[in-house]
Amino acid sequence: MWNAAKEMLDHRSGTKFEDLAFIDSKTGKTLIRKDYNVERKVLPTKAMKKYVTEHEPYTIIAIHNHPGSSVPSVQDLDTAFKKKYKFGVACGHNGTVFKYSVAKQFNYQEIDYLLDILQKSVYNEDARRTASILDRLSELGIRLEVL
Repeated sequence: MWNAAKEMLDHRSGTKFEDLAFIDSKTGKTLIRKDYNVERKVLPTKAMKKYVTEHEPYTIIAIHNHPGSSVPSVQDLDTAFKKKYKFGVACGHNGTVFKYSVAKQFNYQEIDYLLDILQKSVYNEDARRTASILDRLSELGIRLEVL
């Protein structure tokens, strides 16, 4: 995971583009997409989509970089839930790493609101507020860690 994250951060440093990697947690096999050039978006290749659908649920780890070093988006969480990732990782260019997994369907508006508050509390280094938001997300079935 570290190598994939470092490769993405090096590759996309100073840009608004994202790379995406899938890692099989059982074998370590990695697929990475580094050629998608739409700002602040990721898109798996056809081979990556097939890779996820052919694997046993909750064995794939998805990693992508966040050029603005932001918290995972509602779309990141929704994809993790729908694709049954073991977990997802969003790596910020400022060194912040977010690890997340989603256990159940959620209310988009509520989670988007909580993620907005979380972004502000992480940016302001408000540990108490960050912990409170992470606890609330956990109650809603979203495990999110700030590493």
